[in-house]
Amino acid sequence: MGYQPKSNRKFYAGALSAAMVASAVAPAAVSAQHDQFQDVDGEDYYADAIHALSEQGVLQGDDNGDFNPEADIERSEAAEVLRKALDYPTTGSEDYPDVSEGDWFYEAVVGVTDAGVFGGDDHGNFNPEASLSREEAAKILVEAYGLEGDGESSSFTDVNADRWSAEYIAIAEQNGVVEGQGDNEFAPQENIKRGDFALMVTRAMNPDSEEVAVESVSAIDATTLEVTFDNEETVEVKLDEALVDGENEVTFTVDGVEYTETVEFEAPAVELSSVEATGVKTVDVKFNQAVDTEEATVQIKRGAAIYGSDVEWNEEGTVATVTTVVELPEDDYTAVVSGLGEEDLTTDFSVEAEAANAVQVTAATVDDEASAAQVPFVVENQYGEDMEVLATDSNLNVSAYNVTQDADVTGDIATPAEDYFELDTSSTDAYEIGDEVRFTVTYKGLTTQSNVLVADASSAADIELGDVVLEEDDNRLNVSDGTFKLDYSLLDQYGESTDLSATGQTSLPATIDGVQFISSDSSVISDIAVVDDEDGNGEIEFTVAGDGTATITAVVNESGAVATTEVTVEEDSTPEAVSVSAPTSLVASQDEAFNLPVTVTDQYGNVLESVNGLNVSFDDATLESEANLTLNEEDGETSLAVDLSGVSDATIDETTKATVNITNGAGDELGTVSFNIEPEAEVQDVEADDLATLFEDGATHTVTNDDLTVTDQYGRSIEGAINVTSDDTSVVDVASGTDLTAVAEGTTTLTVEVDGVTVDVPVEVITSSDVESYTLNEIGTVYASAGDDSYDVVTELSGVNADGDTVKLASSTPDFITSSNTNVADVDSDVEVDGVAEGTATISAWKDGEVVGTSTVTVSEEKPSVASVDFADTVASTIADQGTEDLSGDVEVLDQYGVDLVANNTLDVTTTGFWMSSDADITVTGGTANDTNAGESDDTTITYITKNGLTTSTDLTNPAN
Repeated sequence: MGYQPKSNRKFYAGALSAAMVASAVAPAAVSAQHDQFQDVDGEDYYADAIHALSEQGVLQGDDNGDFNPEADIERSEAAEVLRKALDYPTTGSEDYPDVSEGDWFYEAVVGVTDAGVFGGDDHGNFNPEASLSREEAAKILVEAYGLEGDGESSSFTDVNADRWSAEYIAIAEQNGVVEGQGDNEFAPQENIKRGDFALMVTRAMNPDSEEVAVESVSAIDATTLEVTFDNEETVEVKLDEALVDGENEVTFTVDGVEYTETVEFEAPAVELSSVEATGVKTVDVKFNQAVDTEEATVQIKRGAAIYGSDVEWNEEGTVATVTTVVELPEDDYTAVVSGLGEEDLTTDFSVEAEAANAVQVTAATVDDEASAAQVPFVVENQYGEDMEVLATDSNLNVSAYNVTQDADVTGDIATPAEDYFELDTSSTDAYEIGDEVRFTVTYKGLTTQSNVLVADASSAADIELGDVVLEEDDNRLNVSDGTFKLDYSLLDQYGESTDLSATGQTSLPATIDGVQFISSDSSVISDIAVVDDEDGNGEIEFTVAGDGTATITAVVNESGAVATTEVTVEEDSTPEAVSVSAPTSLVASQDEAFNLPVTVTDQYGNVLESVNGLNVSFDDATLESEANLTLNEEDGETSLAVDLSGVSDATIDETTKATVNITNGAGDELGTVSFNIEPEAEVQDVEADDLATLFEDGATHTVTNDDLTVTDQYGRSIEGAINVTSDDTSVVDVASGTDLTAVAEGTTTLTVEVDGVTVDVPVEVITSSDVESYTLNEIGTVYASAGDDSYDVVTELSGVNADGDTVKLASSTPDFITSSNTNVADVDSDVEVDGVAEGTATISAWKDGEVVGTSTVTVSEEKPSVASVDFADTVASTIADQGTEDLSGDVEVLDQYGVDLVANNTLDVTTTGFWMSSDADITVTGGTANDTNAGESDDTTITYITKNGLTTSTDLTNPAN
């Protein structure tokens, strides 16, 4: 239905049908006539409704000409309104002791009673003079006008789904009949005013009206819009998703009409609204609005100690529940939230010592004729959590009294080290079925009493078999699974849920606790066992014998109840197809080692995370002998490692097509991949765009490949051997071919050569007085290393001259540095930045008593992982006949923070990763190559492969060659 304009409505449901009546009126038709009642102002929100019903003869005022719109309406008055509005017949009868035939409202009561709209109370009274509540009004109008809706829930915060009137209120709201009173509350038990009831009646008469257009939309908060329509009515609309800062396009529905509008939103500052302990290990951290839960980091701190190993957010992103590993001791704490702005959000709160708040016996019955019938109990703390108090606790006292037989039976109680008492009901004189035994339990000043009924011991009466319980991410049961669990539901003779007792493995058929289990095919499912889960509940576990389909049948011997389920066991998964993602062209030597993503699928179309049983080879015999191929699996990812470093120039003297075949153990081809291998890369061009060209007198610099852009004949960046010369060594001197020293003010030209290709670089040296200002280097991302100095980042200054050009300084070290947040990034006297905790901070560099530069540092708590691997330039290139060569010390393994994991002793390449040799006569173990064949002139390529599949290679030649 279309939108009906109504002031102050808080929520709108979708379109719903409503039964119309012949006497339907349109309040707007008489909106100009407001002279019937002297106490109804034309500006009152209910004025149109009151006067429309008055025009129809439905309403009338008192002797003074007043309508009394703010007075409560009585049940008899409401009955009269509905009788007139719906023209109910008055020829029926009523049977209320408080209604007489001579009462002015008698006909109205007869009419609404016969229509089934009104009824009496538990004593049969109509209560004509009692006030009508708001929820009663919703109920009678929904039934009187036949309003329809899903009735599932209303938007009102004070109407719980289990309230008797919840369905009526929801339908009335969905039809636009009712609205809230503020804070989105309906106030169901409050009495309804005469004016409000008149308004509700007219709305129930007219559930449909003309659609109106949106005139304006503004944001009240991130999830609430204020929508103004062209009839000057204003409504609030709740959004499913929060608005973002800036311009938003939103789509919302008002009474079944969908609108799409643009709204500007200025996000308010995020604040912590409250922090409180909700359990001995849980703390709720509440925000004033929805936050980015991916960016937010929530910690609970007590001094320097940090609590909290798990954080869960509510669906709205407004509450973070922090669960700690240990119970929080009584003390003062601080909640710290980072990642939502430049500054952390903090709130102090206190945690009280855990204290018992309630004790209760949870048993309803106790087994008859049992020597140790269990009577469970629970002691709850102030949070409603089980304190796991055992019956042996010295603070716990229990007594029992057989109320039926008027006898103290405390002497029959035992207190095991469990969360239950034991009652000996084996004496036929002291206990009979149907006896009530009253247990009185006290714990630290708390007392509870509970009557427990003596009854026959629980026994199986009905069973249902459910589904096979598969492991996470599994979608079928395979032979190799060995066993599987089966869901089931077991009821005893009292209709209470129970479970089977734990048993050892038994061949099928087998009877457990009076339930017989049968397998239709023991070659598929052969055995059964019942095992207790972590909560002590019995789970059914069957043994798989082979593939096929079998029917499991369960028969309850005592009742004859039968349940069956069919279980299919599939053959084990085996690789059936392999696909490899590869580039169309690769370059020998320059692309000496690389990984190609591999996808392995089984006969069921599932992607496998293993390459076990697969073989890989080149179809070209020369490539097969010179190159290395390895299938790897790491963290659920599969890949093909290709090492071309051993491929000779003679093999690849022109573009060569290579095909790799992947087969299973039986030799069946499962996949191929082809690519072109191009001849070895050669330097074609050298640019020195990143090499400093402006130096302070006394500055030094070593030229590396990082300063240069070196491209090969394929247009790709490569590295090469560097040699630098200077036209005027009195201005810039060069040592060892790469080490530059700015000697004196002046200009010169540096010639940079890489593998025979050169580039000229004009450089200038200036004096210290020409340095006008400074900048601090970009620090980037630092690891929160908890004091590991290898992850500290050194800060460096650069100079700036009068033209704004960057100057390489003679001393780039600041006097000292400071941090805007040492809880995120700390600093030391060596002008190094040390990551402390996830977040951002501003580092300021000081020189000559003032800040000369700043840089933002981001601290990450992501654990270091291998990002690149390479052999150092110092690695050996030869191996003596029958000699050994240790290469392990020349492997550089960098993580994502640029730290060498080998150098800082985090990774030992001798024991972690994989070593390979292209020549069988030269073995390599733990990074040490060993020539095992005397008299042979062996050459080989040694490859190191990290556990996540990254590779690096180096050549070893025999000097005799």
